[in-house]
Amino acid sequence: MYKQHLIRCIGREIQLAKQLIPYIDETKLDYRMFEKTRSTLELMQYLSSIGSCMMQYYAGGMTNEDWKTVDEKNKSVTLQNFGERMDGQQKTILGFFEKISDEDLLNVEVELFWKEKMPLGMAIMQGPVRWLATYRMELFKLLKVSGRPEMSTKQAWYPLSEMNPAS
Repeated sequence: MYKQHLIRCIGREIQLAKQLIPYIDETKLDYRMFEKTRSTLELMQYLSSIGSCMMQYYAGGMTNEDWKTVDEKNKSVTLQNFGERMDGQQKTILGFFEKISDEDLLNVEVELFWKEKMPLGMAIMQGPVRWLATYRMELFKLLKVSGRPEMSTKQAWYPLSEMNPAS
C-alpha cells in the first residue's frame, strides 16, 4: 500500500508539471526571475530527470558517467518534447518501483547526497517527491511572473483531469 501511495504522489507531480505546458511561451524559455536562478528551460530540463535520477541513485547509485548522460539528454529537452520526457521519467520510476517492496520502503536504509541515512520510503519522499513538487512550483511561479497572470492555483495544485468541468 505504501508503495502505491508513493507511485501516486510521483504520478501526480508529473501530471501537474505537464499541465503547465500550455502556459509556457517558447519565446520566454530563457526567462529567469533573478540572476543565478534557473531559466524556464533549465527548470524543464531539471524536472524531466530529477525524479528518475534519484530513484536510480537510491536503487544502486549514479556513476559520473550516468550523470554526464543525464546532462547530455537534458540538453535536448524542448517545449515540444517536455511532456514526453516527463512521461518517460514516470515510466523509468515505475520500473524502479517494480523492484521495490513495501517492506523495502520501510526497512532498506539509503544514504542521501548529504550523507544522511534514512529508510528508502522516506528518502523517496524527501527526494523525488519533494523535488518534483518544488521545481514544478518554481516553474509555475516563473510562468506567472513572465507573463501568465491568468494562471491560478488550480493549475499548480489540482490535476485538471479530475476537475469538474462546471467549475
